[in-house]
Amino acid sequence: MQASGVLIHQLLLRKVKSQNPAELQFFIGDSNLRFGLGEFVLITTLNFAKDLDVVKYKFMSTSMRLMETYLNNAANVRSGELEAAFLNCEEKEDVWKFGLCYLVDGLLMAQESSTKIMIDMLSFVENEEDFFNYLWGR
Repeated sequence: MQASGVLIHQLLLRKVKSQNPAELQFFIGDSNLRFGLGEFVLITTLNFAKDLDVVKYKFMSTSMRLMETYLNNAANVRSGELEAAFLNCEEKEDVWKFGLCYLVDGLLMAQESSTKIMIDMLSFVENEEDFFNYLWGR
C-alpha cells in the first residue's frame, strides 16, 4: 500500500483543533471525524501498551552522546530543536539517528515544534535494534 500525498494534504487542510491531545479531528462532510490513539496503534502497530516496562528500556542505553554533542546537554529539548539538529547534522550515522527520533516525534506523534520531546528516545536510538524493539514492544 502506498500513501497518497494529495489525500494526506487534503485531509490536513480539514484538520480542526481537538480538546483531546491524543487525537486528531478532521471536518469532512458535515461531521468531525476522530483519529485517536486507538486508530494510530492499529495502523502503525507501535507499542502503546499500558504495562510497558519503562525500567527495562531505561537501561537499553545510557549514552547521551547526541544530547552532549548536538543539543548542548539541555535538560529539555523541543521538537523544533530536534528538527534543527536533524537538518544541520553532517555526520551520516548521527543524521540517521536524529532522523529516527524526528520520525517518531514529528511525524508519528505529530508534535508541535514547541512541545518537549521524550529525552530518553535520544539515548534509545544509540542501539538501533533496541530502539525498534522499544517502538514495537518486542
